[in-house]
Amino acid sequence: MAESVVEKIKKESNSLRGTLRESLLDEHTGAIRESDQALIKFHGMYMQDERDRREERAEKKLERAYSYMIRLRLPGGLLTADQWLALHEVSEQYASPVIKITTRQTIQLHGVLKHNIKPTIKEFNTVKLDSIAACGDVNRNVVVSAHPRFSAIHEEVFSYAGKISKLILHQNGQNMDGKKIK
Repeated sequence: MAESVVEKIKKESNSLRGTLRESLLDEHTGAIRESDQALIKFHGMYMQDERDRREERAEKKLERAYSYMIRLRLPGGLLTADQWLALHEVSEQYASPVIKITTRQTIQLHGVLKHNIKPTIKEFNTVKLDSIAACGDVNRNVVVSAHPRFSAIHEEVFSYAGKISKLILHQNGQNMDGKKIK
């Protein structure tokens, strides 16, 4: 069986880094390189554009209005109050102010412009949040029953969510800068 294009990109990507640094520094476009579009999924992101403005921008011969969605890795959907406040500030400063809570017990921020990706991720890291392995062909999140009354051992089961999440991180367990995720 022939190797898929994405598998080839991953194998040649220098531990899922590819040319992400160069793509993010390219100020001539809101997009990133095609091969990097496959890799950013492992860093919890997707490149998107405003569909409602495609036609208008095409008529003006403008590039699509690209932005990025960042999904957090939240084992069991747990956030502290400080993390929630920081997330709110990050969304106000760097993304669409709408915070989307998903059915997979995680959070997505939309509308992050390319030049705001690095400061967004940096702010997440300061409050011990990350987006590693939250998208793409990986185990995206570990979910736990959200209601403690469903089981007497809820707290014990919940404590395993973080442990399992770390165990299933992709092999390098690093962010785009090559720093180890703790």
